[in-house]
Amino acid sequence: MRDAVQGEETVLTRCIQLLVFALLIMPLTSPADDWAVGIPEGTPFPNVNAVDQSGQTWSNKELIGENGLVLFFVRSSDW
Repeated sequence: MRDAVQGEETVLTRCIQLLVFALLIMPLTSPADDWAVGIPEGTPFPNVNAVDQSGQTWSNKELIGENGLVLFFVRSSDW
């Protein structure tokens, strides 16, 4: 019984050591912006025409209102 408890303490100690190590090296890793691939900030949005569910064609210029336009782009999780 004593060996089992001592074994559990060893596993717990090792897990804590790994957690502390991971937390210590986390600031050393580069932020996501350093490796993110995409369009540079400030790039003008190109003219785009798209068809809605009723067959009406719209351009991004037609959709912009007095408060602007919000577009969401979602990258597929299968890439």
